[in-house]
Amino acid sequence: MAPSTPLLTVRGSEGLYMVNGPPHFTESTVFPRESGKNCKVYTFSKDGTLFAWGNGEKVNIISVTNKGLLHSFDLPKAVCLEFSPKNTILATWQPYTTSKDGTAGIPNLQLYDVKTGTCLKSFIQKKMQNWCPSWSEDETLCARNVNNEVHFFENNNFIGSRVSASGSFLDTITNKLHLQKINDFVLSPGPQPYKVAVYVPGSKGAPSFVRLYQYPNFAGPHAALANKSFFKADKVT
Repeated sequence: MAPSTPLLTVRGSEGLYMVNGPPHFTESTVFPRESGKNCKVYTFSKDGTLFAWGNGEKVNIISVTNKGLLHSFDLPKAVCLEFSPKNTILATWQPYTTSKDGTAGIPNLQLYDVKTGTCLKSFIQKKMQNWCPSWSEDETLCARNVNNEVHFFENNNFIGSRVSASGSFLDTITNKLHLQKINDFVLSPGPQPYKVAVYVPGSKGAPSFVRLYQYPNFAGPHAALANKSFFKADKVT
């Protein structure tokens, strides 16, 4: 249950703190004030019951309802945070870096189980744009845009039982939507059947277009429910 009085988060020269909403606007005791200048990222959950922030050393999660600290993660470089719709997962992102010898960097997108604090999965996500996975409202589906494909996971199950040649567990990608030069996608709100809209920007005189699919029907030339082409568009929302 969210607090009865609205809470506002303030970040400024005095650090990061919370104030109670109208009519009093007094400082709230829900959140322990962070007086440093490194608190640059913070977020509430969709229902307002959880709050997460990064202070340049750790990413912390507190329960707004009982004022208790739930978890702390050693993520000093985290710059993006987001809760999944039902507060099951906290997604974190930090800039992707490679070593001086050119070898691949470590995964920089983490998905944490809010209940246990366990890191369920780590991905390499080089760009900050569209960094966060998308969930359906009931969290049955989770999707990511990866190299001209939208990868779909079901029921927040990201790691399967199959093992790769290197000894690591393989991802449990349940479906893929492949389309050259996918720039963005969105999952429809509401219950099943889920719809997926994908956007491909125009290039070399060809128009941009949006295609609408019903999950998981992506195969075949007539799989799209609708297709709309247009010129002079930089993005679609």
